[in-house]
Amino acid sequence: MALAPLAQHIFEAADKACSEFKTEGEFFETFTDQVLVRSDEREPGIAAAIAEIVTAGMWPWGRT
Repeated sequence: MALAPLAQHIFEAADKACSEFKTEGEFFETFTDQVLVRSDEREPGIAAAIAEIVTAGMWPWGRT
């Protein structure tokens, strides 16, 4: 399944982060600094992209 570009970018960062962080929470603590530039306008798109990854069964951490 092909992901949308933003979802693909987030997936690649999350997949790489699995070797850097022990938990999903640690990943999200630095998510906006390391993965995306924070902006209120982008928040809904970010949530949709993460939902797309989870729905595709590709999220590298167990669902929390």
